[in-house]
Amino acid sequence: LFLAPMTKPSMEFAVNQSNLNGTRITMESPKLSGFRRDGRPYEVKASSGVQDIRSPLLIELSDLAAKVGIGANDMLTFSAPKGVFDSGRDFMQMNGAGSEKNVQISSTTGFEIVLQSAEMDFKAGTVNSNDPVILSLPSGKITADKFAITGNGQIVTFEGRVISELWPDSLEGKLGTER
Repeated sequence: LFLAPMTKPSMEFAVNQSNLNGTRITMESPKLSGFRRDGRPYEVKASSGVQDIRSPLLIELSDLAAKVGIGANDMLTFSAPKGVFDSGRDFMQMNGAGSEKNVQISSTTGFEIVLQSAEMDFKAGTVNSNDPVILSLPSGKITADKFAITGNGQIVTFEGRVISELWPDSLEGKLGTER
């Protein structure tokens, strides 16, 4: 297993069991954790991972789950049926199964995003997708053709055909005004 250990001193990698078949290493329950440049933690787990020794920086993941610290004490949680982690770039591509929208992103601040694919750049603190997205909030829903999370999780931008539905009853008392 190769993860550029001399260039990633704050990264930890663990695996329950591994097998070598030709040029491919199959890992059971791989777990990668570390800290981003801003000191916030991240963790990536999967039910299995495959690394080809000819492309040692890439790990194909199945049934992945990731957590990334944002803000002071908030967290983004990601889940996807499959993905690829690039340890050289601190970058992860997440994909749904077929055309299903089963990549999910949720936050401790109360929103959930469902989409077909997403890319996460751990160094830059960004997440983006050029696929249609549905964002659910306690007070409404937003759909769009694509989206991006920037500012280390603080800014969510929607592009394309953006449709917002807000439910005023759920906003009562939250906007600083009362009826």
